Amino acid sequence: VMADLHIAEAALQRLPRNYKDTVSQRYYDEVAKIHRLTRPQLDSSLHWLRARPKEMFRIYEAVFKHLEKQETEIKGLYDPM
Repeated sequence: VMADLHIAEAALQRLPRNYKDTVSQRYYDEVAKIHRLTRPQLDSSLHWLRARPKEMFRIYEAVFKHLEKQETEIKGLYDPM
């Protein structure tokens, strides 16, 4: 879930400011749906994590490792020639 949210946040950085709020809501709704969560469940979990920075840091270490692995696998499959 956190890896997907991180990817969504990265995608939002490329959008013009006037689209970000609307698109952000859709991305978060979609991530919740993909992981079979309700939006309130997702929001509650994020709130819980924000209140526990040590736990969030530990989770994000795992998220970044996961994303690095995905990036390596994707780059390994990508052949520009």
